[in-house]
Amino acid sequence: MRLHLPTTPLGSVALSCACALLACGTTTAGSGPPGDGPLDSGPRDASTHDASSGGSTADASPGGSMKDTAPESNAPAEGGADGGAATPDAGGAGGYGALFFDDFTESAPPVGPKGNATTWLSRFPFGGVEYMNGDGNVAYMCDPSATGSNPGAIGYDPFAIGGGVLTIRAQSVASSGITNPAGTAWNSGTITSCDEENGVPAPGLFASAHGYFEVRAKWPKGGVEGTPGWWPGVVLYPLPYQGQDMPGEIDFPECLGGDTSRSEWTIHPGPGTNYYGPGPVDLGDGSWHMAGADVQPGAIDFYLDGTKIFSNAPASTWNPNQQWYFNLPMEVSQVGTWGGGLPNVPSPGGPDPGSWKLDYAGCWQDFATRQAKGPVRSPSSP
Repeated sequence: MRLHLPTTPLGSVALSCACALLACGTTTAGSGPPGDGPLDSGPRDASTHDASSGGSTADASPGGSMKDTAPESNAPAEGGADGGAATPDAGGAGGYGALFFDDFTESAPPVGPKGNATTWLSRFPFGGVEYMNGDGNVAYMCDPSATGSNPGAIGYDPFAIGGGVLTIRAQSVASSGITNPAGTAWNSGTITSCDEENGVPAPGLFASAHGYFEVRAKWPKGGVEGTPGWWPGVVLYPLPYQGQDMPGEIDFPECLGGDTSRSEWTIHPGPGTNYYGPGPVDLGDGSWHMAGADVQPGAIDFYLDGTKIFSNAPASTWNPNQQWYFNLPMEVSQVGTWGGGLPNVPSPGGPDPGSWKLDYAGCWQDFATRQAKGPVRSPSSP
């Protein structure tokens, strides 16, 4: 996405989904248990893959994945990011050995004042900004409520939950009839798992210094005709550490709708951008795909559908105890160069609205813990 440093937030509203209530913390997570796990055939290391440069349309309805029927682990709940116990929750963090887990099982995403959030804030995390055009995003990030103190509350709700799936929708102003303060042509949304006020993590949300962060999603194909189009991103941002802003951003991945056969997995500042593709995995093929980043003191490993595809060292400017949290925006791009410079590719066009579907987002102590205790979902399951 883009590198921003958090600042004091301005009147935000929270998107609350089913999840364990976990506090932000700073300690290093321990190692997970060894052994084979529930990913298709165990971990496969494809880090030697030589990615050269270089689907189907997203469902119109929120849809839903078949939630797992496998019994939950009987192991004690793992410690939270601050070393405390994670709160057990049916299908949530305690059941999957996770520090944080949300599988979007509530029937609707209720909203409330910031501070009452249990899982997500529906905003960018850095200072209440609803729109940033530094990388060519032309979508305004909306709060789902019709009115409120958050400038993002304009009467457009970008979120829908059904069948255990969160859908984030980008829709043109022309088709919705709802304008936004930035005067952009599109409205959309983002969710973030933590925030900060004056360098201190806001209570009730989630961040962790180390861990394996993963989402399971269906990426949209197409977008604004003649441009790269839909631009969803799985992003980790750092919280301030000991009152000071920290550098860094981890993308895993960013993928433009105009060419979903390639994606960008990026550490910046740091080693920079890794391209994956074209093939063997096209994120826009209409299937569910798992994307993960194992953030540990000595390395950051990127995983796609249980296979390690890249590994890079953390940036030298990062403090090993700085905490990371999710930001999941569904942006719209009208430029052809962003991040590491993915080439401009003509978009095949797509539906209006465009939809990015999220089955779950979670964080485990490391990839081994996720493999041993995480939810059993194959990449191709509905």
